[in-house]
Amino acid sequence: MSPLLAALLLAAGAQEVSETKGEAIIFTRTPTLCLCTSDGDCLRCSETSFTVSAAGKGHVRVKWRQDSRIDERDFAIAPAQFEALRVRLAPFMPGEARVSLDGPACKRTWTDGTYYDVEWRQDGQRRQLHFYTGCDAEAHAAMGEAIGRAFDTLPLTEAPRH
Repeated sequence: MSPLLAALLLAAGAQEVSETKGEAIIFTRTPTLCLCTSDGDCLRCSETSFTVSAAGKGHVRVKWRQDSRIDERDFAIAPAQFEALRVRLAPFMPGEARVSLDGPACKRTWTDGTYYDVEWRQDGQRRQLHFYTGCDAEAHAAMGEAIGRAFDTLPLTEAPRH
């Protein structure tokens, strides 16, 4: 996962997109749980969470939280950049209103995964994927990598890094 994406992972919930018509993608990454040894070494920890709200009309809002610090920034994107994001995430858009790959849906679960929530909105319709990377991790590794890198092409250079 890119440092930028990890840094963006903040908001505790999806930021509303101001458009009522048109298309939007709202992406939230929530912190991973940390597994630490008695000497303080922690594996794969992230204390940063973020939400990225991208609207098809060229607006992106990023909200992130690290410790008690919360920040929010707006960016402009070209229609082609939104289309590239839409295409990258399209294979994961569920055919039904909400799909959850977490908890009872998992055969095997490990505890240091990352939670991703992706919501697709178009003309009043919503579809949502709730995905925990620790849910059947081997089977969903490519999906986790693709979702985690989906925003790498957006011009979010001002976002903090963790």
